[in-house]
Amino acid sequence: MFTNAKYNKDVFTGNISSIIVDINGITSFVPISEDNGDYNEIMRLVDAGELVIADGDINVNNTSS
Repeated sequence: MFTNAKYNKDVFTGNISSIIVDINGITSFVPISEDNGDYNEIMRLVDAGELVIADGDINVNNTSS
């Protein structure tokens, strides 16, 4: 089950880099790629009106110094 979907934005570019989503209660980062089965299922659920992907904030925790 996919819940709590939110876009994840790259800290440097501000572009959407993945979708943060709970999959069966486990938080996962799903890449924006049609080669990814989870991404395809998320998009199917969105198209069916069964899931909404919230706008995301820039994730500053993914940076390195």
